[in-house]
Amino acid sequence: MRRYVATLLSGSMGGVMVVHGMEDCLLLSIGRFLPVPIPLMYAIGLVFSWLILGGILCWLPAGSS
Repeated sequence: MRRYVATLLSGSMGGVMVVHGMEDCLLLSIGRFLPVPIPLMYAIGLVFSWLILGGILCWLPAGSS
């Protein structure tokens, strides 16, 4: 149980939460100004998440992941 709580409170989990929060804000902005079907919005969200998380993982030192 301690390990699970430590994972929930880790910096990595915080980074994931920030990325997904940014993604949600971006998708809400896109949906407001450019209405698209839900499956396309889902695909756009996956691409943005993949790009942002890939950038974060690339930025991290090699031994920290």
